[in-house]
Amino acid sequence: AKTERYEIKIEELREATAEDKHRVAAESLFREAEELQQGTVEEKRKSVEKYYEALELYRRVGDRSKEAAMLNKIGWAYKVLGEIWKALETYNEALQINREVGDRRGEATVLSGIGGTYWRRGDMQKALEKYNEALQISRAVGDRYREARVLSNIGFVYWALGEMRKALDEFN
Repeated sequence: AKTERYEIKIEELREATAEDKHRVAAESLFREAEELQQGTVEEKRKSVEKYYEALELYRRVGDRSKEAAMLNKIGWAYKVLGEIWKALETYNEALQINREVGDRRGEATVLSGIGGTYWRRGDMQKALEKYNEALQISRAVGDRYREARVLSNIGFVYWALGEMRKALDEFN
């Protein structure tokens, strides 16, 4: 790979605005929540609180993309904690925002999370529906990483349904 050089140039030195301070605080809360996600069930519950605190700060500054990202993280945390209805509710809020701001990659990520939540709930047909929506979008935006993850998830759903031929087709 070719090595490139970059230059950073400060064009304006100014005091941090309230918005700047909210963003820095939100990022700090996000990092803290991410660390808590690696811990015990109680720490995972605390991570949800931290994600919500970060979410509120992103809402204050009007950053809809970060708002959707925090809601996606909260949905994932609820799914891990087994709080399926809260997960679906939160994921659907994130999905709506991603659609409003036109973030197709974010939309595919959330749809995949919704698919996983339905899978965890035992609703394999709904899981396949959401995974297939995520797959279409991933392909449309050229997100090969997400496409591979979704295909793998579809394969696991077919495996869970005992449809080994379909599972193998998805894995390949």
